Amino acid sequence: MTKVSELLARPIAHRGFHDADNGCIENTPSAIRAAVERNFAIEVDVQETADGEALVYHDYTLDRLVQAKGPVIEKTSAELVKLPMQTGADNLWLLQDLFDLVAGKVPLVIEIKSRLVPGAQADFVRRVVEQVEAYDGPACIKTFDPDMLSIAKAHRPEVLRGIVADAARPEG
Repeated sequence: MTKVSELLARPIAHRGFHDADNGCIENTPSAIRAAVERNFAIEVDVQETADGEALVYHDYTLDRLVQAKGPVIEKTSAELVKLPMQTGADNLWLLQDLFDLVAGKVPLVIEIKSRLVPGAQADFVRRVVEQVEAYDGPACIKTFDPDMLSIAKAHRPEVLRGIVADAARPEG
């Protein structure tokens, strides 16, 4: 089985198998455990922290889902992992924690969130692809940012990667 077919061989739980009404928030350990229990592949998002770590979280600010306010990028990973979600029992967590929890049981699709400033997150992208390469399980990265994709390819070309596009439409 190829890397791509292995990633696409089963349903992919977007941000894990979450149910906010029952306290299971997207991109949290609870949502990831629920997806693993169902044998789903999992898509997650990672945001850069002030100290360059990859926080498993979708939004640029904490306001919507966390018992805190403000931009993710302004807080260190040590500060962020202490913060609880607005509902449920989970705290914020890091990419390595995700890898430790999933442990190769199901494929992972990791979206690297971009601030869309060319080159500004180059070290962060390199760190993420190094972690993905070291992970003992099927995984790939994706991003909306072509600059990030170029950095990833140049740094670790063997890491499976893809671009997310939503404005490209065939002509008429």
